[in-house]
Amino acid sequence: MRDWAAGAGIPCDFNPAVPSAAFPCAFVPAVREACPSAVLGESANVLEQQPDDSFCMREVGLRELAILDSRKY
Repeated sequence: MRDWAAGAGIPCDFNPAVPSAAFPCAFVPAVREACPSAVLGESANVLEQQPDDSFCMREVGLRELAILDSRKY
């Protein structure tokens, strides 16, 4: 998925520790077509301010996207 996104010019952030890739929802249909075996999910996140005034993003929820959900993007 990461290699395909890079070649297609789709912005994608990859975390090899999970592994997971994050990309804008507008590209869900293209990702489904190019990577049909990929499991897609939608995540909810919050930014938490740290004592040093920096911010840390925390995932607070994740749901798998059903195939029909891609039509809304």
